[in-house]
Order: sequence, then structure tokens, then C-alpha cells
Amino acid sequence: MARGNFTKGADQSPKESPKESRKRKNSHLGLKYDVYIHRILKQVNPDRRISSDAMKVVNDSCQDLYGRLKKEIVALSAVGSRGRDNSSHTLAVKDIISAARFVLPGEICKHAVSQAYRAVNNYEVVTNTGSVLKEKKKALQAKNNSKTLATAK
Repeated sequence: MARGNFTKGADQSPKESPKESRKRKNSHLGLKYDVYIHRILKQVNPDRRISSDAMKVVNDSCQDLYGRLKKEIVALSAVGSRGRDNSSHTLAVKDIISAARFVLPGEICKHAVSQAYRAVNNYEVVTNTGSVLKEKKKALQAKNNSKTLATAK
């Protein structure tokens, strides 16, 4: 005996276009860092391998760290924009570095901040906006030199 309605396609959902199905699949995956983790592992120690379970753990910790940094950056940029132009929604370098100082512990924080400053300096050199930074650096060095001369006398 047949139960229920057996018309063709009654229990099937309408077909989605391939683009929509890809969007739906990728929307819940989040960011994946496994490619970058693998590259760094091979740079540091080419003979070592990492299991898929270990890769998932490291990837999850990277996603967690990224989420905490993002949350802190948004909070700091909202607070920092009060002093600046309220219509500006641009992140400042100091917002990102301050967030790193809040989220990251001790020596990791120092390393991250130094790498951030190095990246900003490299960017400014490439885009030719480093001339302002160089002038500030020269002025700071001159000030420090005058202080050392004054203390030496």
C-alpha cells in the first residue's frame, strides 16, 4: 500500500544555481589558514609534517585570535574616531597596534608590534610616503643626540 503523496518532485527542493550553492557552502566555512601554516612549517623545518587534526587545532586558534583582534580593533576605532573626524571610518595604524597590545601576551606582543611597524615602514617606502616619516625620524634622532650631549657635559 502506498502512503502519502508520491507526485514527482513533491519532496524535492527547487534546484539552486551553481553560484548560489557555492555561496552557501563557503559562507559558513570562515577563513582558513592551513595553507599559510603549512608554508611556515616548511620554511622553519622542511622535514616535519603536521597531521590534519593538529592543523585543525592550529587553524581554529588562528581564527579565534583573528576574531578577538577584529573585535578589539572595531571597539578601538569606534572610540578613536571621536577625536578624529566622525565621518571617517578608516582604521588607523595605532588602532591595530593597540588592539594587538590588548589581545596578545608579553613577548608575542612585542614581536607583533615590531613586525607591524616594519610592515608600515616598508609600505611607506614603496608608496613614496616615507619622506615624512624619515623627517620625523631625523628630528627625533637629533633630539636624542642633543640630550646625550647635554648629559655628557
